[in-house]
Amino acid sequence: MGVLMALGKLFGARPVTAMAVVEPQVAASYAQRARTTVMVASPLAVLLSCAAFASAHVGMPGLLLGVPLGLALGLVSGLTVLLWPILRAVWWWALELSVFNGLLAVWLWVSQWLAWWGGLAVLVLVSVGLGLIGAVRRGLAAAAWCAWDRHRLRLSFARIVRATGRGGMPVYPLMLWARPTLAGEQVWVLLRPGLDLGDLEGKTGKLAVACWASEVRVSRASERSAALLRIDVTRRDPLTAVVKSQLAELFAGLRKPKVAPDGGLEGLALDFDQVPDPAPVVTGRARR
Repeated sequence: MGVLMALGKLFGARPVTAMAVVEPQVAASYAQRARTTVMVASPLAVLLSCAAFASAHVGMPGLLLGVPLGLALGLVSGLTVLLWPILRAVWWWALELSVFNGLLAVWLWVSQWLAWWGGLAVLVLVSVGLGLIGAVRRGLAAAAWCAWDRHRLRLSFARIVRATGRGGMPVYPLMLWARPTLAGEQVWVLLRPGLDLGDLEGKTGKLAVACWASEVRVSRASERSAALLRIDVTRRDPLTAVVKSQLAELFAGLRKPKVAPDGGLEGLALDFDQVPDPAPVVTGRARR
């Protein structure tokens, strides 16, 4: 312990503060919303449950069951609202968590017949083998860049693009989906109330730096809704690539040498002295 403290003083270490998954202001606001949801949803759920049991002619036991069932539904609704910031963070990382869980499931399944290091080796070899296939490698790289853009743009929006919502909470654009293109990726964003396209003008350079791209363009994605934006992330110029033309294969049969006439190539020569000059065009005024 003394050695660690000495190294910490040597490199100027400072105490690490705790990093919250949800900001305290956001957590307090959602806690208030959860209490309101419980107070409103519980009586409605009790009434609906009792009405459902009464319509089914269950009798008094059904009505007695409707009260705890309605209260349970109200509590579940409030708990969902309270945990929504955490569920939203899980949704942001849904792709990464799905890939990790899939790899973990495959490793556990292979480890039933092999040792843990054998299953890990098989998993690594299969991943390397799939990476050697060009189509699979390009598809995985495109999906990885799409996920990277969504995370980096969300982080950039939290720093440079924000508005103040209800209760003084910061409001950020909502990340929707992304897809690969020939030049890079396209990301769709939904603006929250309090934001507009003008908030992103002059900040595309910072977005390009955050995405490790050469250029970023922001435009409206819908003529009906000004809140839906499309962000084009450019990483390469597809027009500079060498494209193999198929015209040579289509006209391959026409590549035959021309047969010269019996008199040789002299018969193909042109004698321009024998070509008559064109007649001069006479222009004049038309008589009335």
